[in-house]
Amino acid sequence: MLLEKLPAVQSLAPEEKWLLIDELWRDLARQLESSPADAQTVALLEARFAEYLVNPDATGSPADDVFARLAERKRQWKQPFSPARKATCGPHGYTTRV
Repeated sequence: MLLEKLPAVQSLAPEEKWLLIDELWRDLARQLESSPADAQTVALLEARFAEYLVNPDATGSPADDVFARLAERKRQWKQPFSPARKATCGPHGYTTRV
């Protein structure tokens, strides 16, 4: 696992890890924006858009709904775990929140 090669990252506090994730995500976005999309990705996006044009209500969610769900999940992650919640955490001290 890559994390094992980065012991300094392992010792970061959770809030610092979130900041690192954010920085990595932004850096990745910058790198991807400067390189062209591969043919498979373009074909997949075109197929999905064509499906949407045929039936826009069949799949997907409005962007505002997606952003609201993401904001709620981020808010939940910033809340401290209660003792009862900690008892349900997996072996690594975390669990997936929905």
